[in-house]
Amino acid sequence: MIPPWMRRIAADESGATAVEYGVMLAMLILVTIAGIGALGGASNAFWQGNLNAIAEAITPAGD
Repeated sequence: MIPPWMRRIAADESGATAVEYGVMLAMLILVTIAGIGALGGASNAFWQGNLNAIAEAITPAGD
């Protein structure tokens, strides 16, 4: 026979919801970090290209 206090613990699902929200939050954070990492390299290349074009445009012809 299972004691009543064990039945209450087994039937209680309030902690499961908190764990599910925690897992969803962790997944969202990982996706956000991966997205920033992926876009970071492309953004850096874009701005570096612009910087190089500006530097070439303002450099005197003889230099």
